[in-house]
Amino acid sequence: MSLVLALFMLLSFTQFAAPSVYAASETVVEWKPASSPVGAASHTATGGIAANSAAVLTLSNGGNITGVGTGAPTNPYAYTYNAWQTADIWWQLSGISTSGYEELEISFAVQSSNTGPRDFILEYSINNGLSWSPVISNGSDPFFASRNEYTPRGPFALPVEAEDCAALLLRIRNLSHTSVNGNDVAAGGTSRISNISITGNATGGSIPVPDVDGSGSIAAWSLSAVSGTNIAAGDGEHMQLATLQFMKGNTPQNLNFSSGGANISGLNGSANDAGWYAQMSSEGFANIEVSWNMRSSATGPRDFKLQYSIDGATWSDAINPDFVVPSAVPIGSTSYTKTLPLAAMDQSTLYIRWLLSSEVSAGGGIIGSGGTHQINNISISGDYILAANQLRRPVGDTESGAIPLGRVINFAPGSLDDASLVNYAILTSTDGGAAWSEAVGSQYIVSNLPVTLLVKATAN
Repeated sequence: MSLVLALFMLLSFTQFAAPSVYAASETVVEWKPASSPVGAASHTATGGIAANSAAVLTLSNGGNITGVGTGAPTNPYAYTYNAWQTADIWWQLSGISTSGYEELEISFAVQSSNTGPRDFILEYSINNGLSWSPVISNGSDPFFASRNEYTPRGPFALPVEAEDCAALLLRIRNLSHTSVNGNDVAAGGTSRISNISITGNATGGSIPVPDVDGSGSIAAWSLSAVSGTNIAAGDGEHMQLATLQFMKGNTPQNLNFSSGGANISGLNGSANDAGWYAQMSSEGFANIEVSWNMRSSATGPRDFKLQYSIDGATWSDAINPDFVVPSAVPIGSTSYTKTLPLAAMDQSTLYIRWLLSSEVSAGGGIIGSGGTHQINNISISGDYILAANQLRRPVGDTESGAIPLGRVINFAPGSLDDASLVNYAILTSTDGGAAWSEAVGSQYIVSNLPVTLLVKATAN
């Protein structure tokens, strides 16, 4: 049985655009008829996952639902019913399984004739219809008024209770006898619905959108102004928890901005008792890498080492921790990158420090009281830790610049967190995910421009 993993990439290929990447959702179930529906009391879903092949659209009164053309190219056919003058009728979607899916959304288009019903509400049930609750999406009112034209509705975010549910019911219920024209609903007044779609992400597969190589930013500081003792991170997925300080002993020091970075002076006599300290979370990340720019004046400090701690008390060295800072060069001309050991991965709190490790100045003498020192462009990054049965995003080899017709785009296989899943396939779609085909030899040939190519991985 094929397990479709919720890691997708979207490559927008034009003659001048490089591919961009984001996570796409999957169609869980939909009703988008390719021809006018034939009259019946029940209409089976036209698409979605295999578990929803028997999901149905019905009316609460068992009425005969017929079909009609809409004239709209995006939803050419609709389901219609023309006896809404009786009380409390609704469209109902039954037999829906969302097992294994989260972050669900529903969208549809509705239209009523001038004498058809105007007022509707979107509701859901997870107990086989014994009780119903309104779908309140992002604080929005679940009520809406139908008009005498096809009006897209949504997407509405479904509540958490609807996620990973074996038997979800949804209904679009008529609330009143008021028609579109403001009078009573008349005999023969119609309501039509089309383009019904429920989408979601596979449970456990919805992770922060990684770069194409599966890495992401944990916290970053790119500074242009500094004051006080504490500098908040300006970027990264854990930036809310990330701070930067310069400590002498247990005392944070006042900082300013000078020579292109956060600036500190007066470091003479502070070897092994002073340094830059950063605090953050590394949850969800492995293979953590630290990069930065740093400079010192000629009488500022030269020798440092990078260390980390998971409790703020016991410190361990980074891999190849020692480094030196050159004398009085522009901060942008320096660049340092160090990797942290495995123990730093996936920690709720991670501490990193750049420890002043000697009294030698950048100029080769002794650190002076007026010597200055700066840091900037700090980046803490790592590889996303995959959940069980997840593949990494397929990586396209297309680089920035023109992408000519006939170009073969190669997709590298993703790495596996679960070693038992040794077989995988890369699927591509050029129609927004309506149809998927396996990439031949993990390749896609650009035959038309522009083309938007969705890519997903599957594992057996």
